[in-house]
Amino acid sequence: MTIQIEKMALNRKVAQDRSLESFFQLATEVGIHQVELRNDMTASDHPETVIDQMSAAAFNALKAKYGMKILTINALQQFNQPAKLVKNRQLLTGLAELAVQIDSPAIIFVPEVNPQDSRTSQQRLEDAAHNLQVFGEILATYHLTGLVEPLGFMASTLRYPWTAQQAIELSGRTEFKLTIDTFHFFLAHITAAQFKANVDVKRIGLVHLSGIEPIHELREVLDEDRLFITDRDIMQNVEQVQLFESMGYKGNYSFEAFSTRLAAESNQQLAHEITTSIAQLNQSTAVSGLEV
Repeated sequence: MTIQIEKMALNRKVAQDRSLESFFQLATEVGIHQVELRNDMTASDHPETVIDQMSAAAFNALKAKYGMKILTINALQQFNQPAKLVKNRQLLTGLAELAVQIDSPAIIFVPEVNPQDSRTSQQRLEDAAHNLQVFGEILATYHLTGLVEPLGFMASTLRYPWTAQQAIELSGRTEFKLTIDTFHFFLAHITAAQFKANVDVKRIGLVHLSGIEPIHELREVLDEDRLFITDRDIMQNVEQVQLFESMGYKGNYSFEAFSTRLAAESNQQLAHEITTSIAQLNQSTAVSGLEV
């Protein structure tokens, strides 16, 4: 298995406390020319934070300088929460306007994580579908794609990719695809057999990658544990990626290491870890290595 560098991307979470230019420099240092931007790098989720308060013209000039393509803006949070619908509709409109200005084709949608959520599974599904129906109209106006990303946390209100796929189908909107995240695949204890039986690979628009090394305490792994991929990875990223490829996935892969520890590392250190991760992914490993 070989994932070409042209299919690799970096999510801005890997370059915390760095300017956009430093982030672009990191990407080009490892030969990557696709990135995901975010609206949660500061306390505000407003669209202008995605490009660090720059004008769209200034940002586009910077993007052109490094030959960078913007894959997504990440993300519309709690998209499936009815109480947030009005606020999220306004936020999505702002993000969509920015996406058009900076030539980003897609926006990520993530569900609420709330251990106190008392809705039934059916109500959660119906709420997600209804909100997607509303958001799909906005995306259609701006000719954008929405990428729905299930979160595998125990307290997530949308844990599984097939449930997200069902919500998209129920919404009746054609603007949406799935984001599959190897971290959340691992957290939700998804097996290869379940994934193959329940997920249409044609509906996958993006795969997020990160790695976790052995944790010596009994707890649910957290975003803070997410690093790059090494030979000590416990999430079987290599096997997951080979599963997706064996099913016919031909799309992009984006590194989304969350740990704040990365902020203390130099671009040179990060570049080495990214290069190592790519080499690790491209080793030969059988799909049967995943639990079936």
